[in-house]
Amino acid sequence: MLRDMMHLGKVGAHLDDDGFVSMAEKQVGRGPMDRTPATPPTLVGTAHAARITGDKWRKNKKRPCKRDRKAQTRPHNADSRRALAKAIERDINSGVLNWQEPVEYSSAMKMTMVDTQTQPNDPKRLVLTTLRAKKTFQGRPTNDFVKVEVEEDNGQGRLYFAKCEAFFRDSRGAHYVALRWLDQSGPCALNTTVRLPRLKLRPNMTPKSYSVLPASSIHNGALLIAADEFCWAVMSPREQEEYVRVNTTS
Repeated sequence: MLRDMMHLGKVGAHLDDDGFVSMAEKQVGRGPMDRTPATPPTLVGTAHAARITGDKWRKNKKRPCKRDRKAQTRPHNADSRRALAKAIERDINSGVLNWQEPVEYSSAMKMTMVDTQTQPNDPKRLVLTTLRAKKTFQGRPTNDFVKVEVEEDNGQGRLYFAKCEAFFRDSRGAHYVALRWLDQSGPCALNTTVRLPRLKLRPNMTPKSYSVLPASSIHNGALLIAADEFCWAVMSPREQEEYVRVNTTS
């Protein structure tokens, strides 16, 4: 009920003499909302050259200023940086990653994502979101989590949760996201007691913990709550229903 009232407020509905929204207002509204425009993935902030070889993140030939040197340490953890660099080299050599160098990276990226709590015809179904992979932003941890869709060998899509580590743009303008995977903990998509997905973040020093995927694979953002060694994914009823349906093997 509260959400319906908020929605009516956005479209400018008003009450008639009896205290109810008029039928004309219900049908057409007064000053309908504009649809959120679809914004393709775009790096946010200063982009830096990503010269990744072996387990090294190479710096630019030009000596960077102090502020640039700090930014070039993204991802911020040295072990994560080395493991991710090895994962990138692995995927390039195997043909899984086909970006075109030179490549730039940043610690933030904006894009529109689908709010799955809304109806398909809702003008605010697309939401402009900024994803970050920083140690802190405005004093708070900002390594965002996302839900991504990956095509399996059988051609079917499957949903996974992952932590954002960095964002890339190649010379063709294609955007990519570096991810650190979370694995399902337990035999079921939902924990039988809590009725939420129970997940565990892969070790940060292992290259197999990381992948770089096209930004288009991001399904939407993710809200994860950490408790001891596990994370619990909190989703809307529609999201959770889709997650269970897609991730439950028949």
